Amino acid sequence: MDQHAESIQADIAAEDEDDLCYHGGQSWDTSRFDFEVRDSLIVADVLDSPFPPCPEALDVLREQLVRSCQESPPTQCEELIETIASVRGVNAKHVAVSSGSSSLMFSFLPQLLNKDSKALVLSPMYGEYSHILTHVIGCHMTNFILYQDDSFRINADELVAQSRQHDAVILINPNSPTGVYCEKMEDIVRRIQDESESPTLCKMIWVDETYIDYLPDAQSLERLTATTPSLIVCKSMSKCYALSGLRVAYAVSQQISELRRFIPPWAVSLPGQLAAVAALRNP
Repeated sequence: MDQHAESIQADIAAEDEDDLCYHGGQSWDTSRFDFEVRDSLIVADVLDSPFPPCPEALDVLREQLVRSCQESPPTQCEELIETIASVRGVNAKHVAVSSGSSSLMFSFLPQLLNKDSKALVLSPMYGEYSHILTHVIGCHMTNFILYQDDSFRINADELVAQSRQHDAVILINPNSPTGVYCEKMEDIVRRIQDESESPTLCKMIWVDETYIDYLPDAQSLERLTATTPSLIVCKSMSKCYALSGLRVAYAVSQQISELRRFIPPWAVSLPGQLAAVAALRNP
């Protein structure tokens, strides 16, 4: 094990099992809900969009402000799901929504994995995943090390080989925090599942595409879920759509029919559903 891998393992070992995954947010400790104070700060401890939501999202929120506060939203987010399916070209039965990608992760991953599971994750990568695997599920986690000297690029052949020896692999594309986009992701997914020469152990491929819409030529794997049962694509609407405060995210997978039961009713607020539908309809 090299020095970088040893450092990662030491960080994980030092975590308190009762700790919550750290997301920043200390600026709120300073400002609380005094927004005059908040306006005087440079808030750099959370990765929110520096730009506002699209005008259509703001318009519908202004028009329906009172209603958004006093009325319960559609119980299962039906119109939001239908809009996602239409805009993204996927089957509505394969779509689930919830209050941010963290909610989807905490709802779904413990149902897909258990303490005996072996999961492979990129490293460095968004820390919520390793937190859930280590402290919530308690499964066996392997770090697939990405090296700065190699510009944090993925070695596709090695990733495929290691993934096929694990029960699950979790990937972010473009990766966070490195920002590196892997153009070979679809090929990697297909190769992990290819059993033409030998069986694969991998039963779940989770791809987080929260930042993919920042790249105009990037190819989402959402539509690949129609032919790849093991694939789950998770998409937050916090960043590109500037809806962090409204907490909206969705996942696409053939497994949604089984997983949707673990999402509570009214998982997305009425303001969140209204703004997300408006944003999705504005390319």
